[in-house]
Amino acid sequence: MIGKLTGIVDSITEDTVILDVNGVGYLVQCPASTLSRLTVGA
Repeated sequence: MIGKLTGIVDSITEDTVILDVNGVGYLVQCPASTLSRLTVGA
């Protein structure tokens, strides 16, 4: 299990985010309340 990821938001869907961490894209499932606070490129 992964406890923490730090990177740049690459894309957002209705229930996932792709987080770019040093060139590796992690698909992360998140609740809508979390996804609504994210911005692509941040």
